[in-house]
Amino acid sequence: MASTISGINAPLLVAAAVAAGQLSSSSGAGAEESTSRREVDVSPIEEDGVENPGAAALDAVTLVPRWLIGALAGSAVATARFVHDGQLVPRYEAQLAPSRDVRVLAFPTIFASTERTASAGGRMIVASPLANLSAQFGVGGVGDWELQTRARFALRRAEVPVVLGISATARNATRLDYLGLGQRPERDDRNEFVGAPPPEPAQYDEQRRRAVVSLGTRVLDHFQILVTTSADGRDIRRSTIDDVFVTGSVAQRGSDDWQAYHEMNVRLDTRPFLAPPVQGWIAEGFVGVAHPIRSETTPYVRTGGLVSPMIPIVHPNNILAPRLVVEQTVPLGASPLSFTEFSRPFAYRGRDERRDRSTWTLGVDYTWPLTSFMSGRLFVDAAAVAPALDQAFDQPPSVAAGLGLDVYRRGFGIGQLFVGWSTDGPVASLRLGDPSPWGDRQRRE
Repeated sequence: MASTISGINAPLLVAAAVAAGQLSSSSGAGAEESTSRREVDVSPIEEDGVENPGAAALDAVTLVPRWLIGALAGSAVATARFVHDGQLVPRYEAQLAPSRDVRVLAFPTIFASTERTASAGGRMIVASPLANLSAQFGVGGVGDWELQTRARFALRRAEVPVVLGISATARNATRLDYLGLGQRPERDDRNEFVGAPPPEPAQYDEQRRRAVVSLGTRVLDHFQILVTTSADGRDIRRSTIDDVFVTGSVAQRGSDDWQAYHEMNVRLDTRPFLAPPVQGWIAEGFVGVAHPIRSETTPYVRTGGLVSPMIPIVHPNNILAPRLVVEQTVPLGASPLSFTEFSRPFAYRGRDERRDRSTWTLGVDYTWPLTSFMSGRLFVDAAAVAPALDQAFDQPPSVAAGLGLDVYRRGFGIGQLFVGWSTDGPVASLRLGDPSPWGDRQRRE
């Protein structure tokens, strides 16, 4: 859920920004009571004090996830307000009765994937009744690193929660791929390759600096509005783009180009809490506009949204969740749009390097509880990019499918593992501290 996720280390700081990226509700006493009746370090071999020998195999399989949860248990609840893909603004009860404690927490984050090189880092959070502060770092190699600081302030205007957020990010990333425009770049006339399409994509290094300010309000218990504005500077370095594409045929932002982006996002989220699998709806729509601050960048409008119902099957906690995500980028000037600004299918769990003006992702997830702190997940995704939404099915989509485990505590996800297959080859991902690769659009990358 941005915006591009780029760099070997970017997914880590999506993982590190998970904790810092979204202000989430504590979901009320009822939800916490229903999801924390047993401590997570209790073996699933025992249930209500009764030994269940048939669960011995499950006990062995869940040994590592239980250890991970134990390592994060002290921080999981305190960092719940930063959960990625969470409620952006706290619900009324959390806003009107905030914690009186001030806590300082520090713990590691890990990301490993077949798509990008493994990376690791750490996160520190200061949680207080008036504000939440965070700082995180990640390292994926000599030239791949990211630093980020965030501050969010809970404001009160009568009984309507209001949240002010400020963040600053510095990131260097190397060996990023650019395939060209379209679902099948080698067959798209907009790409001017040097000779025959090469077997390997063009690669580039990127230095990026970014600041984001957001203001959100929850006008109803399930409905919220978020307005964000950002200043973004990119510098493309050591690129092989001119070795793969005809020189000058790929538009790029200059090293001194800074761009502003302003967006309004409305979101309906009826889930009572974020995990384990629960019934509810998520629907979101957004519209944003970009314009140059310094030097020359092409202005554009970006629109899109998502819809995902969580439907109980047979049992209330066995959830079937179809999901549709679309995005459209429309340049406003006569100059060509930089390749870094084109849309990508971020919700797709295969490789997501394909770019174009329009993207769509259709996914189906089936989740079911395994223990009090972990659930299983089956998923199938299809995604494609196109010059326009009415051309979305002109080319066969990319497909990915797999099996995963979601780890959570007291209603909040804290980790995810999945393995599977896609049209681009095998896929696998491990995220510790990051239950999902989604987030509000200004901080997805």
